[in-house]
Parts: sequence; C-alpha cells; structure tokens
Amino acid sequence: MLVGLVGTGNMGRPEVVGKSSGASFILERKLGAMVERNYKAGFFVDHAWKDLGLGLELAAGAGAKTAVGREAWKLNGQAREARLGRLDSSGLLGLLEPKP
Repeated sequence: MLVGLVGTGNMGRPEVVGKSSGASFILERKLGAMVERNYKAGFFVDHAWKDLGLGLELAAGAGAKTAVGREAWKLNGQAREARLGRLDSSGLLGLLEPKP
C-alpha cells in the first residue's frame, strides 16, 4: 500500500487511515486483508464494473454529473483488462501500486 512507501510502518496503517477522512465501513471491514494483500473477492471487480456502467447510463439519462463515477468505471475496466476481474475492489490496489 502507498502508506508503506512513505515510511509509516504496518502498525500505523489502521490508526492513520481509519481515523482520518478515509475512514469508512468498507475500510474497517477490509483493512486487515488489504494490509496483508489478501484480495479474496467479496464483490467482484467484474460486477462493480457492470454496476457502475449501469449507474452511469441512468445518471446520464437524468442529466447528472458522472465524472467521479466514470473514473471508477474506467479503473475497474483496467482491472478487468489486467485479469483482476475475479478479485474484489481491494485488488484495484494492484493497479495503483508501483511495480518493483
């Protein structure tokens, strides 16, 4: 995870991220697995990509702004292309982390 690249140890991750503006129910539920790089699927990237696409279509029909949703849809699409579609959303970190 990016936190490890900036010099905070593994022990600080939950305390730093979980008590900041990044805190969320999903983060609390998945943080341990993310730290361990255990990306076992809870909700597949493939399904998220499909659902985001449907949501974008509905939003466009309603005249809503979709910039953030479109970027999430693109990121999930990149994960599908990288054969990560059967991982859950925490597997998206594999696309975002620098390669050794």
